[in-house]
Amino acid sequence: MSAQDAPAGDVTLMFTDIEGSTRSWDKYPERFHNALALHNSLIRKALAAHSGYEVKTIGDAFMVAFADPLAAARGAIAIQRAIESADFGDIPPQRVRIGLHSGEIEPYGGDYFGPVVNRTARIADAGQGGMILLSEELTARIRPDLPPDALVNDLGLHRLKDLGAPQRLFHLTHPDLPQRAYNALRTLNALPHNFPAQLTSFVGRQREVAELNEIIRRDGSRLITLIGSGGTGKTRLAMNVAADNLQHYKDGVWLVELTSILSASEVPSAIALALQIPVSPGTEADLRAQITAYLRDRRILLVLDNFEHVIEGARFVSALLRDCPQIACLVTSRQLLQIAGEREYPVEPMELPPADVSVANCLNYESMRLFVERGQVARPDFLLSIETVPAIANICRRLDGIPLAVELTATLMRGMTPQQILPRLRDRFRLLATQRRDLEPRQRSLRGAIDWSYELLTEDERILFAELSVFVGGFVLEDVEGVCSSLDALTLVFDLRDKSLLKANEVLGETRYSMLETLREYALEKMERDGDLPALKDKHAAYFLQKAETYAEQIMGGEASETMQAVTTDLDNLRAGMDWAVQQDDTSQIADYGRALFRFYKKRGLYSESNARLLCAEDACRRSDDQVSLAKILLQRGLILFDQSFIGAARHLFQESYDISKTLDDRPRLVPALNNLGLCAWGESDFREARRLWTEALELARETGQTNYESMLIGNVALIASDQGDFEAAQRYYDESMALHRREKDQEGMAFVLMNSGDMLRRQKRFDESLARLEEGRKLFEALGDTHNHALSCVRIGSTLIEAGRIEEAEPHVATGLQLAREIGDSWSEMAGLNAQGCILGAHGDIEAALARFRRAFELAGKIEGKQHAAVILQYAGVTLEQNGRLREAYIALFVAHREFVALELHDALAAGARLANLRSGLGDEAATLDETLAGLTPADALALR
Repeated sequence: MSAQDAPAGDVTLMFTDIEGSTRSWDKYPERFHNALALHNSLIRKALAAHSGYEVKTIGDAFMVAFADPLAAARGAIAIQRAIESADFGDIPPQRVRIGLHSGEIEPYGGDYFGPVVNRTARIADAGQGGMILLSEELTARIRPDLPPDALVNDLGLHRLKDLGAPQRLFHLTHPDLPQRAYNALRTLNALPHNFPAQLTSFVGRQREVAELNEIIRRDGSRLITLIGSGGTGKTRLAMNVAADNLQHYKDGVWLVELTSILSASEVPSAIALALQIPVSPGTEADLRAQITAYLRDRRILLVLDNFEHVIEGARFVSALLRDCPQIACLVTSRQLLQIAGEREYPVEPMELPPADVSVANCLNYESMRLFVERGQVARPDFLLSIETVPAIANICRRLDGIPLAVELTATLMRGMTPQQILPRLRDRFRLLATQRRDLEPRQRSLRGAIDWSYELLTEDERILFAELSVFVGGFVLEDVEGVCSSLDALTLVFDLRDKSLLKANEVLGETRYSMLETLREYALEKMERDGDLPALKDKHAAYFLQKAETYAEQIMGGEASETMQAVTTDLDNLRAGMDWAVQQDDTSQIADYGRALFRFYKKRGLYSESNARLLCAEDACRRSDDQVSLAKILLQRGLILFDQSFIGAARHLFQESYDISKTLDDRPRLVPALNNLGLCAWGESDFREARRLWTEALELARETGQTNYESMLIGNVALIASDQGDFEAAQRYYDESMALHRREKDQEGMAFVLMNSGDMLRRQKRFDESLARLEEGRKLFEALGDTHNHALSCVRIGSTLIEAGRIEEAEPHVATGLQLAREIGDSWSEMAGLNAQGCILGAHGDIEAALARFRRAFELAGKIEGKQHAAVILQYAGVTLEQNGRLREAYIALFVAHREFVALELHDALAAGARLANLRSGLGDEAATLDETLAGLTPADALALR
């Protein structure tokens, strides 16, 4: 069945799994694999016979949905019959437990989420192998219509391990099934504990529950600390994990709530009270001794909740673990206990949805699921739609997926839609407060949850915590030492991390710290209140400008690959620094930031942002009359526009830069201006002008000792020689250029020589050599983070493979190049990619789709105003038309392409002329007639003719 077949509305859910499957996997790995395959086939056969929709399988567990509740019950009986009579070979018989429950529920992407799902799973989990357990709601509906020989036994009220209120469960039996004396159900009723009932469902966290169960059962860890900031759901997670492990602790699982006690000395009393230990009056030492004596021979799991404010009590916990070998402790805290044997388990916020999440799959994300479930409690008629889902996704993202924040926000659904809530989250701390009397004061607001952590900090920790709010997107220790006032940053950062106010991850070989945005906003408020924020932002902007300038030097100096990654990591801080400079109207700093960040933006293809920031820098230079900086900024802005194919606008900026440098007699700065003006001439197919400008620039570069520009300009001259068919001269130039780039360790320059000389080899039909160079260049561009030239390299590899007749190999390269080009708005690479894609489609015989690609590529060539590119597209279109038997149209396209190549003095005229000659002989007299009419035909008209 497909997702469209999933039942909706009144649905009966079934959960099944094999009792003891983990042990079977461990003991009979190969044989159990075969047994599981038989088990799966028997269940699927029964489901097909009773119209069951298989939602999913996880290991040996099935989740199934039925539109008919009676069919679900009959299907369950059929499954047990089949399993009980099956021969599982030389391993013990397998027994399956089944749980059934009905409710109103809607599928999303073929899956189900919500309280009905959670309740069904817990019902199944309560059973023993061979049992079919039913909820009271389902039993009431199907009992009158069951087969006369089927029996339903009332098992009474049971508290399931979801910690909710007691539920009445029923056991469905049949004469064809074995009549066994089953053990007590695996519910909270049968096992010692003191868990309070929960009024809301436990949402998500399947991965965390599974990992913690593994740590407790397999790893044998006896002290596990769930650590996380306020509101991440540590308590609820710990209680559900503890409930899962009830059967493994014969003397019980006990919750010890520490929130209300005032000091570490009261921890023993809280444990004694939770365990209901009969203690005799005496000293604190006497009490500790009595608790130890009580626990020494018992197998107990203690859930020590909210340990952070009585952290000195960790010594008593350490003593208990040492003296009582069968006990284990599951601790929730905002900081580690830091005692021997402690296993840290960070509890992160819930999984966030992407901003463009769809209605069909939005509930796959835990934070969305939590919001929807709690929102439907506040507003029962609420449904997901294409209007509400984007708003909810953005709400969850704004709240960092913090469960407490999501739950508090969902309660606002009583009086607002998600679309109304979202803009109000600008003031999240005031908005997210509740008067619920059943919550601890610290849980009644988002601010209260963070206040609880803040009050536990030392004064030095509070100061640094507030100062760290100036960082955007993370920081390393050196950044803290360079910006913040603390003299002991290392120790204090470690302390804040241990207290769950910072996150730590390894990035590029060093530890990088960050704050949840909610915590950062709170810390920023503290910084603003003390009035020190402007001075701190000044220091932050100056520090990151220095980093930006160092990065720019490294990118130019041959360390581009690693540096591009470093800039990406620091980008949010670099942006914040420049934004502050703009806000303060610091024209010098604005210009410096613009220049420093340009090369990164260009390589990454972040054209819009780069142009906006360079415009800002240009304006700052003009207002401060900084002509030297202005000349540099104009060159950078022009290159961004050139990459976007706005050649006319780029030329205007290059010319102004040249004029300024000429007036200032800044001869070194004339070289890049001349080089870039040559680029514009080349892009518009004015090759004589391009050669003149590049030759002039090369002479000046040599005079002024600018080796980097010398090597670049030699490569540019080689490019024109290759275009015009002088391959011997082009190769000499490329060799000379490569030698200079290697000497300077200029990876970017080497990549350009590899790409352009590889294209020259393609023209000579030396395909294997061409592909080797193109691939080497592509890898360099990819490592350098140069998205524009990475895209172009991919397309050129694809085009070379096409000419070599290796069409299937070409397709993925062209597709990758096109995708990269479109992501950054790169018209040059998109034009080349569409042209190559047209050739591929034509080779597959889809000539109409091929022509559509050629026409779109031609439109982009028109935008660039490059006659050479338009002629190349016509040439490839003509070849494709010829291959598909459309000779007349092929002749027209090749005739005009050949005419353009001849006028531009390009080597491509030879190949086009040879093709044209072959077609002329094939068309005979028609070719002569066509020649008379094509003399004045424009390239655009040639491609439009059908």
